[in-house]
Amino acid sequence: MIQKLKPVHYTTREYFDKEILDVFEANWQFACMKSELEERFRYFVVEYSQNSYFVTNTGKDGIRAFKNVCSHRANKIFLDDFGKRPVMCLYHNWTYNSEGKPINAFLKEFFETPKESDLTLDQYEVQIVGEFVFVNVGNSKKRIEDQLGIFYDKLIEISKALGKKITYDSNLHKANWKLLVEDVLECHHCLAVHKNSLVERLGLGHRPFINFEFFNGNSSGHLPIEKDRISVKRKKLLMYLDNREFKHDSYYHLFIFPNLFISSTEGISFYVGHALPNDFLVTNLRIRYFECKIKNMEEYRNYQDFVNTDIVNFGNEILNEDKQIIQNVQKGLSISNKGLYLNKEEFRIKEFQEHYFSQIKAYDV
Repeated sequence: MIQKLKPVHYTTREYFDKEILDVFEANWQFACMKSELEERFRYFVVEYSQNSYFVTNTGKDGIRAFKNVCSHRANKIFLDDFGKRPVMCLYHNWTYNSEGKPINAFLKEFFETPKESDLTLDQYEVQIVGEFVFVNVGNSKKRIEDQLGIFYDKLIEISKALGKKITYDSNLHKANWKLLVEDVLECHHCLAVHKNSLVERLGLGHRPFINFEFFNGNSSGHLPIEKDRISVKRKKLLMYLDNREFKHDSYYHLFIFPNLFISSTEGISFYVGHALPNDFLVTNLRIRYFECKIKNMEEYRNYQDFVNTDIVNFGNEILNEDKQIIQNVQKGLSISNKGLYLNKEEFRIKEFQEHYFSQIKAYDV
């Protein structure tokens, strides 16, 4: 079937600007993991398009989210993706409390005394679902439970299975954010793109996704793992993980609309991907890997650290294989004047696009 999205929808700023308002700011957005904000003054910054906000642990008042702009002279308060320090602008050392109010602004120094509300940081609503922190940047009227539906409980279930974060990284893609989404929603490309990685090492790609679930653009599915001598040997080597919280004999993939990817390989390891559109042709993919949770993991720490290194190297190999294809597709879209087609294995893409269009206003198709 021919898909609704045309090449122009991936290559034009006009449509990108509509997406930011009608898709990203009309929905709760994933920001970071709760475990990344465990201590007071820990913060995490999220940037997309012309927007920048941060979430921070204020201590007794919990996790708050604010626009990442000082109300004095519009300097960005935090420049790094994450860190630990008070909410203080490093231009004139203005410091803000848990309500976003400046606590050391000398009002007498102003030519005209501003209102306190004028000096208060713009604040956004925060909701925590298990380990996943969501922020309502655009004042969406939806409850987070209504946006996630059945996936609300699934995020909580996965959160209970997450162990130590192995690493955090980011990877710029010269491609439209929708291409990153659509790439992970099917494995029809696996035999060609991931022949020596997912197919050979994990036995994925021989069969399509099964056991699908859908709700409001969110979706999940399982890729069956072909059992062979490699997978049997791998299972023996990882027997110490048999008491893990989350067990399944597959590659389990979740997509949380509009830009969060979560996957689990047999519950042994977890990947959390976060696609942030810097521009209509540039997307920053934030990458997190987690080990699984078992009660006595520290007894196996030396061995698990070796496994974790393999998890990161293998995961990045797959991501880089996808990146090359995605960027080539973007180049092709820039010179194409034909429609795009979806086959029967790509119906998660179809579901994504249909929900996407239900959100876009005044969108030329």
